[in-house]
Order: sequence, then structure tokens, then C-alpha cells
Amino acid sequence: MSDAMLSQAFWEGLEIESCAVQADVSLLVRLREGVGCDPCCARCGSTSVLIHERRRRRVRDRDCLDERVWLDVPLRRLDCYACGARATERLSWLDANERMTHRLQAWVEALVQVLPIAHGQARRSPAAEPSAWCV
Repeated sequence: MSDAMLSQAFWEGLEIESCAVQADVSLLVRLREGVGCDPCCARCGSTSVLIHERRRRRVRDRDCLDERVWLDVPLRRLDCYACGARATERLSWLDANERMTHRLQAWVEALVQVLPIAHGQARRSPAAEPSAWCV
């Protein structure tokens, strides 16, 4: 399977540029803008061709086997003709200003449902309780 097919399956609108194992044994996947994919305005959803700025964001994705996966994602700020806004492009798999993908969020939410953790119940030690005889 080619890299282009992999990136379409996981990161819509972007292609894999390179992969590298980091010093902390995590996997860094560097993405690039997909050919023929026009960016969409985050506010109104219309396609825009006027790019104001390009920057990169490091985003956490779901683990792959034993390795943590980090994405180096190119983001474009657009000047939208339709609504007049200057906003970052909309990506279907990443919310605005987020540092984790929807896949990782869904995985964590599923783990929380299964793990034996009592949510909302704070465990206090007897030493932390205020004494009744203290005035």
C-alpha cells in the first residue's frame, strides 16, 4: 500500500511526507498539503484559495502498536472571500486549536468507559478530614 493511500485513510486532505523515530521512541509523522485539496474556511466551510499564513502544529494521534504517534501537521490561515474571516483551515479529523486527533479522543473515551475508575468520588484519607472537636 502506498503512502498516499495511507494518508487518505487517516488524515484527509494531507499526505505523508516522512516518518522518523524520535529519541523518546515515539513516531513522528510529518504531513504535507495534499495535491488538489483546496482548504476550507473554518467559519463558513467554503473553499478558499487566498492563503494568509502557513504554520505547523504538533498533534498527538492514537498509538500504533507500541509507539506513540505524533503528527507534524501543516496548517493554513485563510482569508475567506465568502465570509471575510481570517481563520485556520478546517480539517475533518482535527478540531480547531486541538492538540489531539478525533481518533485519539475516541480511544481515550472508550478506555474511560472500561477502566475501573470511580469518577466524581474523591478519596480522602482520615488525616485530611477536619476534626469535629476543633473550634
